[in-house]
Amino acid sequence: MLARALARHSTRAFGLMGNGNAHFIEHLADAGIAYTAVRHEAATVASADAYHRVSGELAIATTTYGAGFTNALTALAESAQARIPMILVAGDAPTSGTRPWDVDQEMMAAAMSVRTITLTPDDLEATVDRAVASAWRIRRPIVLAIPYDLSTAPVLDPEPDTDTDTVAAGIDLNDPEVMRALAAATLPASAPAATPTPTRQAERPRTVASPDDLAAALRALREAERPSCSPAAVPGSRSRRAS
Repeated sequence: MLARALARHSTRAFGLMGNGNAHFIEHLADAGIAYTAVRHEAATVASADAYHRVSGELAIATTTYGAGFTNALTALAESAQARIPMILVAGDAPTSGTRPWDVDQEMMAAAMSVRTITLTPDDLEATVDRAVASAWRIRRPIVLAIPYDLSTAPVLDPEPDTDTDTVAAGIDLNDPEVMRALAAATLPASAPAATPTPTRQAERPRTVASPDDLAAALRALREAERPSCSPAAVPGSRSRRAS
């Protein structure tokens, strides 16, 4: 089902088979996607990157989980920096939890500003369509993660959506950029920009002294004696004996 969903958007895939993506690769040919096997996971992403640069079309890269995914990170970082739209189908940890050889693949991809979408049997085709649309819109790779225990799970038919406007527009409500655009669209276009009202700081009251008061103050300062402080009055000090 995943291969058929991707076949609507791409005709070429590059990959290295492992436990996490074997079932996906097995169905690529039947879905009409030409598959090229490479000898290292970095080459899967690099090949899909090069294919897009030459043809302008979306390509698919695929690796297994764990070390297979980490081997592809250098090439994935390059594609992200070069703004290459791509779909990386990668095996992932089972939904029951990580195993000793699993790593946090989503956080690793996020460190390179690459979004990860974990696949489920629910509404698979719509999820793939949103992932592909996001890859083209933001011009970055998108990782489609296949949990190991769901790699052969039957796909459930999606429930009918009565919100036809949302379906026709292809709006991904899980995309932060889409949500920001929708929020901005709700603001009235004719509303004037709010200008901050300048606030005056309260002036400190000024004290005006009379000439007599000033003269008395100066006289008190001149007649004042400098205070003397004996060493005994200072904590921690030691008295000195006259030599």
